[in-house]
Amino acid sequence: NVPPENAPYDMRFLHLNATWILALATYVQATGDLSILDSKHAYWVGTDGEEPQPLVGKKAEGRAYLLPAGDVRLDKKAPEKVHTLGQSFKAEKSFKRVEVRLGTEGTKEDASGRIWFSKSPDGDPIAERDFTLPKGSPIQTVSLELEETFEPGMYFVGIQDHDSGKRYFGPGIYWVADLDSKEDAPPAMSGPFQGDLHDRMKLLFDYLYEHTGVKRENLSHYQDDREYNVPQQKSGRVDSMQNSFWECLGGVYDAFAALWYNAACTAMADIATRLGDTEDAKRYQDLRVLADDAYNQKFWTTVEENEKTFSRYTGAIDWDGKSWDFGFTYYNLEAADRGIASPTQARDILWWLDRGQWTRDNQTWNDHIYSIWDIAAPFNTINNETWIGITGTLPYMHVLTNGGTRMDIAARDLTVRAKYLSIDNMHERMKRVLGRFSSPDRLTGGRTYDDPGGRGRWHFGTPNEDRADIEGFREIFPQNGVLATAIVRAYLGWEYDGEGLKLRPRVPSDFSEYTFEDIGYSGALLDFHVRAERQPVEVKKRSQKSSKRLMFSAADSFNRVGLQCRVQPFENRRNSEISLSLQKMKEDGDWEEVAVNWYNHVSDQQWVWVTADEDLDPSDEYRIEVSHLSAPEGEDISIVEREDGQFECQLESETTHLQIEADLVPEGKFSLERVSGNGDSIEGLTATMGPGESLLLRKTNP
Repeated sequence: NVPPENAPYDMRFLHLNATWILALATYVQATGDLSILDSKHAYWVGTDGEEPQPLVGKKAEGRAYLLPAGDVRLDKKAPEKVHTLGQSFKAEKSFKRVEVRLGTEGTKEDASGRIWFSKSPDGDPIAERDFTLPKGSPIQTVSLELEETFEPGMYFVGIQDHDSGKRYFGPGIYWVADLDSKEDAPPAMSGPFQGDLHDRMKLLFDYLYEHTGVKRENLSHYQDDREYNVPQQKSGRVDSMQNSFWECLGGVYDAFAALWYNAACTAMADIATRLGDTEDAKRYQDLRVLADDAYNQKFWTTVEENEKTFSRYTGAIDWDGKSWDFGFTYYNLEAADRGIASPTQARDILWWLDRGQWTRDNQTWNDHIYSIWDIAAPFNTINNETWIGITGTLPYMHVLTNGGTRMDIAARDLTVRAKYLSIDNMHERMKRVLGRFSSPDRLTGGRTYDDPGGRGRWHFGTPNEDRADIEGFREIFPQNGVLATAIVRAYLGWEYDGEGLKLRPRVPSDFSEYTFEDIGYSGALLDFHVRAERQPVEVKKRSQKSSKRLMFSAADSFNRVGLQCRVQPFENRRNSEISLSLQKMKEDGDWEEVAVNWYNHVSDQQWVWVTADEDLDPSDEYRIEVSHLSAPEGEDISIVEREDGQFECQLESETTHLQIEADLVPEGKFSLERVSGNGDSIEGLTATMGPGESLLLRKTNP
């Protein structure tokens, strides 16, 4: 889909360092396996000496790849440095030949490189030669004959690919390696780097800080590339050279590329906490505060669309300082899920998604952003084919970054709703997700054949759509599996941190209880039994002087207020909307909002609830306000009223009971403690939580 020679200009993905850090940190937090941080590589090295071989890499079964591709200078000049792999080794017997085990996955051409031998990593080569690996060849031994016999001692052998830094695509060479070596040998070298996985984490983070603009602006961004003499590379302008995948958009300041540094700060802090390094943890936490501040100042904006006002993150700011905002739903949800957005900002984003509109021609506005794909919001709500270059010129809904979607977006959507709005709002969206999954294709899609070259295309649109682009369960997008894990995260309020696993389970009003079984954490399988305990509270001193507000007081403390809805004739069964605000009277007579919630698909006779994160004092005066009511054409939505014309209203005091059962715990034990609140005592792995409270699950090893 891209012109020849274009690839080098698309693939400068600054965020990959951060996502690697996040992947490793998440693994450590999910499994409790700190030992992986000590993992080091050992490459297979042998000699002709009379001693057991190989000398290093005795359990080598993995692959350490030499970097022959992707390391191309944007100005196409010859690189000053090229990538290498190297291994120090200790010979106990004299030798006159060094051997390494190499392979290639190239199937179209031979792979070629250079091997050299020296006394140390920075020593001059004593012997060297070129080698060739035939295309598609199995792993083979590459030998280097020496002119003299070398006595026992420490030595070094390295390899380099001839194409490193000179071309984008190449056949690729790998060195057979033990990727988790316990040998008493120096760690293998990748370029100048030598160390374990924790050292690699710190190296990648330091690169982000030093070389992606963070040191100067606390914000990771693409620095102005004009100095590299590459026209429009990452300029963010209309003629910027980008393709159709969402990592490739943006300009100097890119909302997608920038957010991952922020998340990496927290990942590094969590790992430091796990290792007991409080000083390092504090340093990374402080960097995170600065990064969030810079991100919000740079990207947060207020827009007016079709005479409606919304707040959200813009997508990019180009070389000329122009902001490009096409309603990037995914960028907004990812930033909110990663904790960059404040709770208020996160709710603003969700309000835009639920009450905003979309346009495919930049003229006609359509209600209901989710109506395009149902399971998830489209990547962007405004047609951007006039902005993105290369494949981005495809029509709206025909390509991922112009109205298409992926289930990554649905996953972030669920967790943001649960954390920042309400469990009921998340549960309502979840039912739409499951409803789409229950359709006949089970999100596996089908093929159409209008694509150039007759290759076919995955199709997820309606029957009258010739082409459409929702990336469902496809073999090339395994990250769509995050939607399954997001379900667990959303209901249980599941969040990793440096201390353990934070939990804030809540039960949707539709349910009284639920159970998640066989959830893996820290080497064990856990069952989570969650039950809502709801006690009715008497409503006192009713007063309704407005068709939208009911004033009241309560006989006892409470934290939930419910109203009953009527939808007539209730034939569409979707898009009946209501928004609720629970407010408390202050001493000066003004009203203070204590909780907010909204629903998008209310059923006839359904009770809708707004829940506070605290127990509310019965001595105060309260009111519940219906700030928004809307129904599909031909239908009407209203609040059920009593005989006196006031809202039918219920108050409840809700607590959440959590019981965890741990199976297959290989070693150690789990403990549960309260992070916030001062509720009832915890017994083993059983606890009752009040509103807004959360727990911490720890695993202690013997």
